[in-house]
Amino acid sequence: VNHRDEPGIFFLTEYLENRLAVMLGPMTYGLPYHLGHFHHDTVSTPKGSLTYHAHPSNDTYQASKPGSLDEFLFERYSAFTRLRGKRRVFRIRHEPWVQRRFNIELTDTSLLINTEPWFAHAKLSCAHQSPGLVGVELSRPLAPDPIYPKGA
Repeated sequence: VNHRDEPGIFFLTEYLENRLAVMLGPMTYGLPYHLGHFHHDTVSTPKGSLTYHAHPSNDTYQASKPGSLDEFLFERYSAFTRLRGKRRVFRIRHEPWVQRRFNIELTDTSLLINTEPWFAHAKLSCAHQSPGLVGVELSRPLAPDPIYPKGA
């Protein structure tokens, strides 16, 4: 999403195995965490499953090229959320993500469709793998300025 000229991210749903994070994420940051069970290439919840077959591309891990789709997807330093019914934004600081593309074949998307029905018409654009980051810093959630869009 963009708020004024500030690019950011707005998570629709996130699935985690860590029960403590699932409890604390929504309470502290307004993040839409839900409990999921991960087994090999499947994420399962009471709402359905996401099953995939993943094969790494021949790409090497690297930072995203400026102006690329990968940069658009990875390099977000503001997150927009709702916390107790109020719009919030928190800032994120980290080194650029290193990542590589992955080839993905989706075989069960019932979790996506049952969570957000419009996903039934969505097409997979790309998938990535990252070894992760160390030293990610998050600010506390703040009230954005009053022009923050009501629908977000």
